[in-house]
Amino acid sequence: MKYAPLIALLALISIVFAQTSMEVPAVDVEGNGLLSTLSVEATPGNGDIFISITPLTGVDTQHSEKTALALAAKKAGVDAKKFDVLFKIESTVEEVDGPSAGAALALLSYAELSGKRMRRDITITGSIDSQGHIGKIGGILEKATAVGNSELRRYAVFMIPRKQRIQGGIDVAKLAMDKWKLQVVEVDNIDDVLKIAFETKEGEKVTVEEKIIPPLVLIPFKASEKTSEFGKIAISELSETKRKAGNGNLPEELSAQAKENVKEAQQLFDKNYYYSAANIAFITTISIDEFTFVNQTKPELLGRLKELKAIAKDMVFENQTEENFEMIVGAKLRFYWAKGKIALAQDKIAAGNYMSAAGDIALATSWMRAAGRMNIPSKNPSAKPVRNYYFREKAADLISKAKELRVNGRLDFEADERLKTAIDEFSEAEYLTAVFDASFAIAYSEALDNIVDKTYAEVVQNICNKDSFEVTCDIFKDKEFASMWAEMYYAHALYNFQESNRSFDGENLANGMKLLSLSSAFEKRRAEVLAISGNPGKEEILPPQSAILPSKQVQVKVSVEEDSKRNLILYSIVAILVLIVLYAYVSRRPKDLKMAYTETQMQIERAEELLLQGKISDKSFEYFRNKYGDAKKKETGRKKKN
Repeated sequence: MKYAPLIALLALISIVFAQTSMEVPAVDVEGNGLLSTLSVEATPGNGDIFISITPLTGVDTQHSEKTALALAAKKAGVDAKKFDVLFKIESTVEEVDGPSAGAALALLSYAELSGKRMRRDITITGSIDSQGHIGKIGGILEKATAVGNSELRRYAVFMIPRKQRIQGGIDVAKLAMDKWKLQVVEVDNIDDVLKIAFETKEGEKVTVEEKIIPPLVLIPFKASEKTSEFGKIAISELSETKRKAGNGNLPEELSAQAKENVKEAQQLFDKNYYYSAANIAFITTISIDEFTFVNQTKPELLGRLKELKAIAKDMVFENQTEENFEMIVGAKLRFYWAKGKIALAQDKIAAGNYMSAAGDIALATSWMRAAGRMNIPSKNPSAKPVRNYYFREKAADLISKAKELRVNGRLDFEADERLKTAIDEFSEAEYLTAVFDASFAIAYSEALDNIVDKTYAEVVQNICNKDSFEVTCDIFKDKEFASMWAEMYYAHALYNFQESNRSFDGENLANGMKLLSLSSAFEKRRAEVLAISGNPGKEEILPPQSAILPSKQVQVKVSVEEDSKRNLILYSIVAILVLIVLYAYVSRRPKDLKMAYTETQMQIERAEELLLQGKISDKSFEYFRNKYGDAKKKETGRKKKN
């Protein structure tokens, strides 16, 4: 036993000076699967986490590392605060982001902290929560392709999240085995992962015990009359899914899953969870469409894109009033989300990535259909119009806040996508729509703040003051909502909480938190919209900016009242005359130096405004900034000489 201290020291050295690494699959911006290298190195320290990622990282990746390390330390039985840990990710992807590396980081952290050697012919994709559940992610098929086509085909097992084996009607497990002799295994939690990694031998096939989840028992939701119109949309979406699920040409696995989803959606609808029912039907329809599109040729995919562009071009949105603006905004949001997917699919087809483009086309198809269904005119002809251009200042303010959150690393992937769309909407002068898309981003960020670094049990306790979601929780008590969307998002949050209750799935819990935050945000936005519409203030005398500008991919026609058209022409003429006068004024040396400085500053700010609206190019903006910037410098120099 005299060598025991030496043996212990050597064991510690083997842990803290080793570096554990593995290749994990990722998807680039064009939708191609590729392998990135992840490594974890632990050294004695004070619990600091260091990140080295080439080229860039995002907030989702950063949160994944914190969660993964805390979970791995707990499983390894060590105190994470006694180690400094370096996470290193090397990838050819332009930006490393998203939570899909969470499970891999937890596995590597455990191997590093425990000093155990894992089998080298495995890899994994999936998010992870503080309880160790492996959550769903995107790009499974593309990632399996990257693993299967790896150098020397060195991988025998690829672990993926539970219930993600079927992708667009394709059985990824069967495809991988037939094409690459790669075993694709669904895992539910970190214990499944550790068992495969440390208790099976290289080259050995593995089995995972399927987790039995009890059936969903829903607490009825009391829906108000204001959501009845959306209830009709949910019925239409459900009918569409039932029709497509009955297609005899679907693969057996996809058909069975679609029918199961239809059954659950119907159960949700019967309990007044209208948005939840529509959402499940919506997602199921996308899966069926993706199966159809993934087997199409390039000309066929391009033909579908052409059809979508034609639908978008012919879309004429109803006039927004205080009665129907929420539904019209919902339609426009989905229109712009579809527009983004159309552009993305077009880029992927150009790059030859038809399989990934099929998913974007399927999503764009469903979003465009939803936009059409939500484009419902006001039932009250005398309802007060909600003028789009009143909300420019509000949209700019919310976008600015969301951008600040992005800079501070507080937007996850989903929130950042909403911010990008809000910026696009603002550039096309769709200010009210931009208000709500920016609200998505901010609400998601606030929800993330409420769950980060907390365990599943802690989050549930904060919401419910109990260990699980029960009918006695305050959140299930009847509530009154002024906003249609606030009510439906709240109901959808309750559905997600009940889903997480039966499976202890952190993904559903996180979604529920986002939806609660979103419900609160939309309730507030509705009140603000009505207040601004009733008292627009200075925005009312500004030239209307609500005309939709031509888009690079899609154009949309928005109906405008005749008086608005006349005002637009009049205000435009006045604006041009004002600019001419201002230009003539600043071209001369002003007598008042202070006034000259103010005017040149105004011109720069005006150029910035035009750039944000997409009315001038970056090159033109640089010209104006240099021109008026030089004018400021000259006047400042003259003042010093005098």
